Amino acid sequence: MRNTKRLQAKMTHMALASIVVAGLVAPVVQTTPLLGGILHDTEIAAAATALDTVPKAGMVISGNKPITGKSTQVDMSPTTGFVKSGSSMGTITLPQGTITGVDTSQHQTKVLYNDGTGTLKYYKAGAGDTTGSFDVVQNTTPGQTATFMTHTQPATDKNPNMYVEISAQTVGTFAGPVYTTYHMASSTGNAGAAELSNGYYAGGILSSANYNVFKNMVGSSSYAVMSDGTKVTLTHSTPTVTTNTAWNLPSGYSWSNVKKVVISGASGMAAKEQMVVTGTINMPDMSKAGTYTLTSRVSATSSDGTTGIDTNAVNVNILPIQYTDTGKLTSDVKVYDASGNDITSQNATYSGYSATIDQKLTSTLSSDSANQTYVVNGIGTLKSPVTITNDAGEDVSGLMTAKPVIAYYDKNNKSLPSYVGASRAVVSNLTVQGGTSFHIKATMNEDAGSYSAVAGQLFTTYNNDTQSGTAAKDSAGNEIASTYMWKTVGVLTQSTKFTDEKGNDITSQNGTYKGNYVNVDQTVSNTTGAAITGATYFVRTTGTATFTGAISVLDASGKDINSSVAVTYYKADGSTTTDPTQANRAVVKNVTVPLKTTDSTTGVTTPGKVEIKASYKAGTTKAYKTTGTLYKAFDASTFTGTAYQDADGKDITSGDYAWQLGSVSGNVNYVDKETGKTISSTAYTQAPGSAFGLTIPDKYIQEDGLTSTTIPTNGGDVNIPVLALTEASVTNPNPAGTTDKTQAVKDTESNNGKRIDGLTISQVPSYSVNADVGLTSVDLTADNNQNKIKYTNLKNAPVRLLVAASALTNSEHGVKLPVNSIMMGTKNIYAGGSAGDGLVAGEGAEYVAAGTGDTTDKNPVEDGQHTITLPGTLQINTDSQYLAGTYNGKITYSIIEDDLSN
Repeated sequence: MRNTKRLQAKMTHMALASIVVAGLVAPVVQTTPLLGGILHDTEIAAAATALDTVPKAGMVISGNKPITGKSTQVDMSPTTGFVKSGSSMGTITLPQGTITGVDTSQHQTKVLYNDGTGTLKYYKAGAGDTTGSFDVVQNTTPGQTATFMTHTQPATDKNPNMYVEISAQTVGTFAGPVYTTYHMASSTGNAGAAELSNGYYAGGILSSANYNVFKNMVGSSSYAVMSDGTKVTLTHSTPTVTTNTAWNLPSGYSWSNVKKVVISGASGMAAKEQMVVTGTINMPDMSKAGTYTLTSRVSATSSDGTTGIDTNAVNVNILPIQYTDTGKLTSDVKVYDASGNDITSQNATYSGYSATIDQKLTSTLSSDSANQTYVVNGIGTLKSPVTITNDAGEDVSGLMTAKPVIAYYDKNNKSLPSYVGASRAVVSNLTVQGGTSFHIKATMNEDAGSYSAVAGQLFTTYNNDTQSGTAAKDSAGNEIASTYMWKTVGVLTQSTKFTDEKGNDITSQNGTYKGNYVNVDQTVSNTTGAAITGATYFVRTTGTATFTGAISVLDASGKDINSSVAVTYYKADGSTTTDPTQANRAVVKNVTVPLKTTDSTTGVTTPGKVEIKASYKAGTTKAYKTTGTLYKAFDASTFTGTAYQDADGKDITSGDYAWQLGSVSGNVNYVDKETGKTISSTAYTQAPGSAFGLTIPDKYIQEDGLTSTTIPTNGGDVNIPVLALTEASVTNPNPAGTTDKTQAVKDTESNNGKRIDGLTISQVPSYSVNADVGLTSVDLTADNNQNKIKYTNLKNAPVRLLVAASALTNSEHGVKLPVNSIMMGTKNIYAGGSAGDGLVAGEGAEYVAAGTGDTTDKNPVEDGQHTITLPGTLQINTDSQYLAGTYNGKITYSIIEDDLSN
């Protein structure tokens, strides 16, 4: 603020007041909540808590019945019963000679097993048989054993080196020690194939006694290999002429851990004789199916198993028990019309618009039929999603061991996002669980031709590209499939598509869409036997939305047929208008839905169609509902009538499409009315037409008294004019220092528009003196000792004081006092100016400065006003040459407030 007082060497006073306030106003940010969504109901099929169950029929054994019992095995390792033969050797003849006899021409391995019924099972693998096998059924009695015999090929020389290795790696383990014998060669050929010697020679008159054929094999060359790979040397004692002795494990070892036996070394046998190793093996768990193998490697020429080796093996096959599931997979098919009536028996004779096929699958099997595929297809399109339910109609898909996947396809096998427009559905990953039942239901709408059909079939494998697969069959061998045909009767149907202003499909957003525009595209199709004529189409919206333009009526080819109909537009108050943009309802009369047509060449039938398009723009209300309906009879005075209906008895209507006003964005700008500059801005995002509360910037007013503004339809900037607060007058003290006069000051025009809200100077001092001519220094005294500046500072911001003194002129002869300086304390406040008008040339010297870092006014307060105390005298320094007279000038006081921090 600026205030000017007289400066007089014998002075009269003049006054000037103004305020300078520096600073910027920070933008005000106002957040506005977005519009809430309109909730709408969504019907979801109830989920079942359990599958429907049926008793499982159970399994019966139909083959390879298990045996219970344990029989004695053929003993091929006797320890007694040997007798001295004519050759003085201890010999014995084994039972089952045709089986246990030695093949004198080759290496051979035998495994013998008596099953629980006493039946002997065996196999002899010769040199030409790498492997051989025999089958046995499962035996549930534990502790089953089998016996084995391995003999070498005939020796080619006297005292041959022998090597016999027997492995039971996959047939269980050894049941006990092994025994060695040998088959003697007889020069007379009388030695029987089953006659074996224990290797003990009793001696005679001309020969030494107690000769043991296998004595040189006793030692480290004969050992057992344990299951952990450890080699353990076998022990063996010399037999007698009537007994045989075992090759056994040392104390602390168990034969049940032995997987391989090796007996080797130099023998005392003659040429053509064959070494024999026999023993017993433990059969594995015979309650389980499997194949088990005993392997032998032998040589009659080496003792280390490196040369002359022949290998063969015998497999024992434990057969699986064969079961038959007495359960069945059955299918029961019912077909229903749109009203739920059973029309199963009317296949190919029923006349209607749609049919629902309900195929119930029931399994009393003990096992599940997994990864099945159920396919629904037909002539026409699906009316609703395919469902998998229990008898109560509850969804059971989530309770199955694997959740089925349902995919939809059109007639060209194009994948679709839903059942709408689909003529085929593929239910994959389907499991028919044993002991359960469920329904697969599908409803097919009629085709435009003379017949429609719906079919369902279960596949064990299915190729969607070829639309074919391996049909699943029930227990009777019948394919699980059904086809139902019916005669089409023709109906009216409608389809509606809602889009936004950019053409995006928003049909699925009913109840949740937010926007400023909604386009309605409704098509009515006719497959009946007659054209629909003279119909009335009524389209409307609630609230304050209006059409964006005229309604379009198109035929099946997309041709404009508006000229064939009569459209009347209605405002919200019920009055008519010719301007669609003022209307929220329209009545379209004389609508025709043509008869269906059939191509004589292809036989393809095309429904008669009419398409009606309307576009709405939002008004000022928040929520809207848009509906289009085709009427047989219509009363325009009440906007009610009788609607056309489809085959299900439902009105030909789009139904209510609920939508909300969309949000737009922009800024509310507060603009200085005089300068055109934006003072501050507030961003908004809210509905068009809604109110936005104004917050006028500090030190400004809104002349029109606006407290809110309306958000425009398309958003963007909203400019609010504001005016800076100004003062047209100030209060100045009179020469006596009182404030009993109010003086208008002409110089305030130069400060018009300055923001002075809250800062007003109420008192400034004047200075005068009577002095002699010729003095070069004169002291002026504050009038009535009023040497204080008083001012109000409502914002209490820091201030600084500038003081400027003008030139002093003589009003009689118009000359200036030759001033060199005017000192206020230590400050030279002389600023000069034009002669005669008393105006200063500049702002002057800063007498009081705001302190660095100050955030408030530090000057003292007296009687509610801030004060600045100035010197009581001013010193004017002049030249000595001047005329006598009265010289007058002005002192201008400027208080500047810094409100950047406020």
